[in-house]
Amino acid sequence: MVITAMAGTHSERVDRLVYLDGAYDWGDPAFAPVFKAVPSIFLNPPASVMKSLDAFRAYVRAASFPGVSDANRFEPYVRDQVIIQADGSVRPTMRESAAQALLSTLLSDRRDYTKVHSPVLAIYTETMGDTRNGDPAVRADVLAWEQKYMAPFRAASIERARRELSNVEIVNVPGTHMDFIFTSREQVVAAMRRFLTDTTKPGDK
Repeated sequence: MVITAMAGTHSERVDRLVYLDGAYDWGDPAFAPVFKAVPSIFLNPPASVMKSLDAFRAYVRAASFPGVSDANRFEPYVRDQVIIQADGSVRPTMRESAAQALLSTLLSDRRDYTKVHSPVLAIYTETMGDTRNGDPAVRADVLAWEQKYMAPFRAASIERARRELSNVEIVNVPGTHMDFIFTSREQVVAAMRRFLTDTTKPGDK
């Protein structure tokens, strides 16, 4: 949302844009039913996971990185999310009021891709959540949501990007919204380096 607005408002200061699984407009009314049906593991961590850093780490792994074997790879992300308190419990780094304000903005502010005139690389992942690893019951919930809600919204988002962004390249990579930077690292880095150094007009893939 931020880079879209920047490119539309200050086009002279933007050479190229890269959306890392970010070319979704959460402010699109079509996203409302998708968000309403989001599996609870993504939005509502139980109180028990805040009792310790270890418990919170286990929750993050189950919710976002079940396919990443080395927890050290996402440890900085885990520690950035919470503040460890004197009794060993943790609390969110972001205040609840700030989180709600952020969510409200994401769900209400629509993007205007038509004002973006710079070349764009939009990278999309296979799924939003992990449908191959982790707890079978969680996998089943995520897969059902993905098939019924997220996959159609992703397809519509890609079509909108192609339609409204005048110079866009679409790249699809394996992985989820959270873990693709690990599981598809080489492909993502190669695509970004090529795009950012290429002086020719990119075409859809």
